[in-house]
Amino acid sequence: MDPELTLLLNQYKAVFGKPIGLPPQRLQDHVIPLEPGAKPVK
Repeated sequence: MDPELTLLLNQYKAVFGKPIGLPPQRLQDHVIPLEPGAKPVK
């Protein structure tokens, strides 16, 4: 991992803590509709 990113994450440990599980379920699912037959971008 980039040393600058590691330093930043360590500096804000309280904000960027390790997750302890999956996020809670939401009332609405958010999706990005894809075009039928579209190919992935390289």
